[in-house]
This record gives sequence, C-alpha cells and structure tokens, in this order.
Amino acid sequence: MDRVEGQAGGKVLVIDDERTVCLACTRILQEEGYDAEYALSGREGVARAAEGHWDVVLLDLKMPEISGIEALAQIHRAHPEQPVIMITGYATIQTSIEAIKRGAFDYLPKPFSPEELTLSVRRRSRTNACAPRTTTLRNGSTARGPALRSSAAPELWHRFFLRFRRSPRRISRSWSTGNPGPERS
Repeated sequence: MDRVEGQAGGKVLVIDDERTVCLACTRILQEEGYDAEYALSGREGVARAAEGHWDVVLLDLKMPEISGIEALAQIHRAHPEQPVIMITGYATIQTSIEAIKRGAFDYLPKPFSPEELTLSVRRRSRTNACAPRTTTLRNGSTARGPALRSSAAPELWHRFFLRFRRSPRRISRSWSTGNPGPERS
C-alpha cells in the first residue's frame, strides 16, 4: 500500500493486484485533486476499507486471494453505505449484473480511459453529497422498500447498459487472439 496525495476532492482507495493499475489510477486521481491510496491484495484492501472513511473504493473483480465480489460483500458488511466501483478486465454481463446487485455503484471494464475513471469517481462523489438525505429516506422507507432504490434503479440500469454496450468492442480488440474475422479486417 502506498499513498498519493492530492489537493482536495475526497479520499479514494484502489484495490487491485496489479501494481501498474494501482499506480495509474492513483496518478490520474491525484491529477484530479483526490487523495488516493492503494492496496495490492483483496485482504489488505478489505482491511484498509474497514479502518477508514473513503469517498469511493475502486475494486478489481479478479484477484488471487479473495474475489472482488467477496471483498465487496466484506466491505459492505463493515460499512453498508460504502460506495464501491468495480473494475475488471473480465467484463461479462453476468459479473456486472452480480456486482450491481451486490451493491457496487458502477462497473468499469478495463481498459478504461482516464476520463471514464474520473467521470465515475466524480459522479460518485457528487452522490456522496446526498448521503445524509439518502440515509434518512432509507430509514423512513415504507414496507415496499426504500423509495430511493426504486427511483434510482432506471438511471443505474441505463448507465450500466450504455457502458456495457461500448465495452465488448474495446475488450475484444484488447483480449482476442487468433483469426481477426471479417469485422476486424
């Protein structure tokens, strides 16, 4: 774990087993004014997430010791309102749906651009400003469940499908091997 200081903008924890991803994310976020720390394993990341307040946690889906989904569950057990953005080089519809169902705020398929990263973190930071009101709405919800979830769901699904619609083309270019096929010539 290392720390990269920014001017102001909130605290972000990056959890990924690839040092280059951690360094790139923290550098990008530093340039945007965030304070960023990183952890190189799921267990270390879960421990760091539990011990401090983070405006956003970026969490890799596939890690050797503990999966990102399990780390997400552990982080939310300790801090149910902790915003988590999943990042992965193994983007599938199933994993993205599972991550969103388990409480991930967003889902970024690798490779992502610096603009996509900062947009997602910035969007979550803006949402954090509404956190006290969100907690009040959730605590005062009716038997049908939190009113916020039902009103926020269409917007979240819309963002998910827009992001995923773009990702297969980028992922196939970076991950496919062998015959490029007719659409790639």
